[in-house]
Amino acid sequence: MSSIEKIHLCDGKYTVVIEDGFKVSALRNGNLWRSDDEFVGDGLILAMASKLIEQDEKNAEMHEFLMHVLKCIEKNREYAPLTTEAIDKVLGIDRGSK
Repeated sequence: MSSIEKIHLCDGKYTVVIEDGFKVSALRNGNLWRSDDEFVGDGLILAMASKLIEQDEKNAEMHEFLMHVLKCIEKNREYAPLTTEAIDKVLGIDRGSK
């Protein structure tokens, strides 16, 4: 089964499609605009798309974490245990072994 990731840009005018982590194509207004053949050797586009996907995933994790914190605050100001390790995990911070 192939994996497909899509990045929508300019309010959906453009869509970058990445299949199996390396096949890149682009849609414009939902129609094929540039095929995988046109991206062969274009590591820059793949690198930028991968970075966008990575940042979107981190943003989603941070949003989930912050929503959890807000819910805890709203519950009579009773905080869930927020350890440095839990916060570092969500933020992707590696402080190395202690």
